[in-house]
Amino acid sequence: MPKAKHDLHPYYLLRDGVFAGNPSRNGTWVNGDRITEITKLKHQDIITFGRDYPKAVFWESESEAEQYKNETFPSDYEY
Repeated sequence: MPKAKHDLHPYYLLRDGVFAGNPSRNGTWVNGDRITEITKLKHQDIITFGRDYPKAVFWESESEAEQYKNETFPSDYEY
C-alpha cells in the first residue's frame, strides 16, 4: 500500500487489467464509471469487475467495515 509524503493515510490504487498495460475484456468500474487509468480508491467506493459481475465495497478501516458486514445491497441497486 503506497504512502505519499504529503498524505497522512495510506491509499490503494486500482487499474483495469494488468500493470503491463493490457486491459481486461470485461472492464473495471468504480462507482458506476468504467476506469481507463489508474484510480485512487476512496472510502466506500463500489468496485465492479465487469458490468454484470459481483460488486465489492472499499473500506478504509477494518473496524468500520465490521459495522456493515451483514449489510446487503439489492441486486437491482444502481451504482
